[in-house]
Amino acid sequence: MSNWLDQNSDNVSPVSEKSIAFLRLQADELSEYVTNRYFERHPECRVEDQPRIRRLCKEDMNHHLGFTLMAASTGNGRIFINYIFWLRQVLESRGLTLDHTEESLRTIAEYLDVHVESPDIETYRQLLGKGLAVLEVPTDQLPVPEHHSRIELPKAKDYTRAIVSGNSQLAGEITNREMSAGLSLVDLGVGIVQPAMYQVGNLWQSNKIGVAQEHMATAITQNILARAFMEAKFEDPNGRTAVLSCVPGNHHSLGLRMVSDALETAGWACEFLGADTPVEALVSFVDQKRPDLVALSVSMPEQLEHLELISSRLRDEFSSGRPSIVAGGLMLNVLMGLPTRTKVDEWFMDAKQIVEEKT
Repeated sequence: MSNWLDQNSDNVSPVSEKSIAFLRLQADELSEYVTNRYFERHPECRVEDQPRIRRLCKEDMNHHLGFTLMAASTGNGRIFINYIFWLRQVLESRGLTLDHTEESLRTIAEYLDVHVESPDIETYRQLLGKGLAVLEVPTDQLPVPEHHSRIELPKAKDYTRAIVSGNSQLAGEITNREMSAGLSLVDLGVGIVQPAMYQVGNLWQSNKIGVAQEHMATAITQNILARAFMEAKFEDPNGRTAVLSCVPGNHHSLGLRMVSDALETAGWACEFLGADTPVEALVSFVDQKRPDLVALSVSMPEQLEHLELISSRLRDEFSSGRPSIVAGGLMLNVLMGLPTRTKVDEWFMDAKQIVEEKT
């Protein structure tokens, strides 16, 4: 494989915050530019279709630009490469062409060449070039990345099949048998539930299941984990407290729920705030509770800026008496670590790791 697929070659020079802010303000103009260029190149487009195409183009540009800026801001090109990998698989598995995506990336580069001053332009060129390289590789040579857990127990595959088929009774029987045989709640979550939910995401990405099945699998798992929590063994209270929250925009709280339950069974007193918590509300809650630990969950690259903002606020407002700030979630697992500028103390891949290192 060529160098752009090497995990170690993905770093780029981070661009200035001024450059990021400028391009965020230019998002609508960029979308308009790309769309107009598309119509120039494709005069066959019917006039009555143009409003719909313009709307879809704006949605696409917001995604393309958002991932580009996050990768450029953190200096982690893997953010953009993984996005294009994901986008390519989603499109191809649904029988859609890559032509429009390739054309869009080239037109974005065309726009940035005119509107961005050096040296930042070189970073943007590198990122867009890496994205185009992903699109140009023959399908049979493309190593499509999937999300995997650190630990996977043998029953994870059976559990996956049960929740994908909607068989909640079988899923419950699998988890009940495992816990009756001595499996702890944290090992159930990390070794069976987490790999199963990652596989559900991979199945949707490759168009093997639909959104409804994905939601059903999540709902079944939420119910099973709630019942398993009631049956779990608890350590004596250790006197430490934790606040757990998804950053703004993160609506995927299942993984964080598993972390909260795991800490609670290990003796922590936990306050679980759930999905999409506003920054001000979170900071105010931390001020009120004064916990020992704040755990934050991030699922998508655009949420990294919220992670940075929350970390900065907690550091500034609580100084030396601040809680330990840790982070986790799918986004950080994919990147295998924290990008620069996030100001978080530590990151953890799963509930078992945080319990073992913090208890």
